[in-house]
Amino acid sequence: SGVRVCRRSGGGDRQQSAEDDAALDDVSVALRTALARFEEEVSKDDRSLDLARAAALLALHAEPRLDLEASVFAPIRDLQERFRVRAQDLERMAGPGLSEAARLHALSAALCSFLSFEGFHGCDRASEDDFYRADNSLLHKVLERKTGIPISLAVVYREVGLAAGLELWGANFPGYFFLGYGRGDEAGLVDAFTGRTSSGAQASEVLTEIFNRPVMLQPGWADGPALPHVVFLRRMVSNLEFVYRRDGNLSQSARITQYAQVLDRLIQNRN
Repeated sequence: SGVRVCRRSGGGDRQQSAEDDAALDDVSVALRTALARFEEEVSKDDRSLDLARAAALLALHAEPRLDLEASVFAPIRDLQERFRVRAQDLERMAGPGLSEAARLHALSAALCSFLSFEGFHGCDRASEDDFYRADNSLLHKVLERKTGIPISLAVVYREVGLAAGLELWGANFPGYFFLGYGRGDEAGLVDAFTGRTSSGAQASEVLTEIFNRPVMLQPGWADGPALPHVVFLRRMVSNLEFVYRRDGNLSQSARITQYAQVLDRLIQNRN
């Protein structure tokens, strides 16, 4: 007869709505679980807190179902294993007479060379759109893209260095992030953004350029306490807060605020 019978799809709409609600519930559960896992890790004392694990857990605010083993822990282990071999070769060539200060400097320089060769580099500081991207602060994205901002690259450098017995600590300078090694007059710095070791005087030059005014490090900069891990992580969170506000990303702003509140409580309680 050429007449088409149209059936109402109200049942299908209701089913789709129920499925959408269930999916949202799943995401909500995943986000709550992610935050709880992060809070559990960062609530440990500073010596027990695993900085790389906490930074990986932080990324779950953006991707709550992220496979951290495949995207973070396995890539870091691979880098650690290969750098450990490099460090062992270095120690054999140097021989037993190397001073501790010389050993730390050689290991730090080798770490910079190794990760630079692996392709890790700082993102484009001259481009605000490139520099202020959330991906540059998310550890799994930093490992995948091999680029990031100073503090997120510092997490990679610190973790890989540990595999060879190199203990790098967060240097509490404003406006830029360095890792320190050694203490006193024999201390040095690692600039993960440029992939180079640095002296205190060279760090002053970097900070002077950033602030466009003379900046001198205090003489005892290497003898002060290392940056606590919770403060290290709070600085990472602050970068993400800025990016989400800049981009007008209200949903991610709301998520990262919860992580900021966890860290702020811990920092306040420990002061």
